[in-house]
Amino acid sequence: MEKAIGRVSQPYSFCSVCHRNHGEGRKHIFTTQHKNRLASTLSKFSNKVRAARRLLQKPKVVDGELEPGAKLWCYCCQQEVTRHVTDGTTTVEWGGLLEHMASPQHHKKTRHFWWFHGAEQNRLQTFLLFGAEYKRFKAMVADAMRALETQREERMKKVADELRAKEQLQLAAAMEVCLGHMTIM
Repeated sequence: MEKAIGRVSQPYSFCSVCHRNHGEGRKHIFTTQHKNRLASTLSKFSNKVRAARRLLQKPKVVDGELEPGAKLWCYCCQQEVTRHVTDGTTTVEWGGLLEHMASPQHHKKTRHFWWFHGAEQNRLQTFLLFGAEYKRFKAMVADAMRALETQREERMKKVADELRAKEQLQLAAAMEVCLGHMTIM
């Protein structure tokens, strides 16, 4: 008597890296297509992370609003993240992404993403930002904000001085015109 050997069907699952449903279970992460897509996805995201990490040592605080509403996709968390932090008058470049990378939620979801998709463990640290790094970044941002505020105040004083000088010239011209009319009469 022969036993019929059939494939045990696995429930379908969705691979967020390959953007397809499959019934291969965990075997899917070992396919060439998945590995190539994962490498491509991590490469795209790492370019953004690298740009943000460059500003960890010297944060860039910009006067005004930079790229209002700019968001990017965090592939690890499967959610949109604000690119820059702004209050409308001042913007910290890549501050939103760095803040997100330092969050415990991102750490947990990134580790799960790495395990679930079979990513290389040696690249994991690139996509995480730890407390000490982020605290140092925040302190440098505070210093940069104070420097920007000082520049704003100096600029305002310069503009105020220029306005006062123009007002004095206008007042002197008006007085001259008035005195000129009085002598003619």
